[in-house]
Amino acid sequence: MRNLTLLLITFVILSGCTTTESAMKSWQGHNESELVSSWGAPTASIETRNGYRVLTWEEYWGQYGRNVCRKSFTVNGAGIITTWSYSGCAF
Repeated sequence: MRNLTLLLITFVILSGCTTTESAMKSWQGHNESELVSSWGAPTASIETRNGYRVLTWEEYWGQYGRNVCRKSFTVNGAGIITTWSYSGCAF
């Protein structure tokens, strides 16, 4: 029974990562304005030296909101999403 429980927990965790990864990857190649229209204003926006911009959204989760899920997208000078990353996301 314990092995089954561990297997189920592992599956749930990996499914959450895949879902987040799929959602992030689906935006690559899209225009920044589409993303902002869908997700709302980012929590932070940073201009880089090479003229790119990094947009970051933060979501707090867990007991008392102690955990932070950060989802970031890099946007080129033409406003196209080129890369993405996430950290701390449990879902």
